[in-house]
Amino acid sequence: MRNFHIEEDDVITEQVQDYEFNTKEYIRGLFELAETQGLYQDLGKEIGKLVDKKQMAYGNSVGNSIDILKIFLRKYKNEDNTYTIPESLLWHLLLQVRIIDKQNRIFNNPDLDLMEENVYSDLCGYSLLGHHYVEKVSGANE
Repeated sequence: MRNFHIEEDDVITEQVQDYEFNTKEYIRGLFELAETQGLYQDLGKEIGKLVDKKQMAYGNSVGNSIDILKIFLRKYKNEDNTYTIPESLLWHLLLQVRIIDKQNRIFNNPDLDLMEENVYSDLCGYSLLGHHYVEKVSGANE
């Protein structure tokens, strides 16, 4: 059985059987934890290190991918610099962005993938997904 009580200063407490949960105290505790233990600060540093490592390994994949996509999507560009893309292109677009990202890795590091991943395995996987999608949409295997 759950009972809620609103007390002074908008403190909400919840009585769950014999356990009382005080929302304000819980939130205050999270702030204290974050201040004393750097809850998100440490996580941010770790993610930042990973992004730095990948940027050094692969270069500016995001910038390169945008430049390549602008070439492929020229015919869909409007005069106001927006794009009108047919819905049937969306699935392909998703896979092509991933493929372009993997190609960027190859061209930035032709000798070895510095993250010790086989880029060609990823490319094969995206091709299999694309093949399956085309077969499914066209009804070729029905």
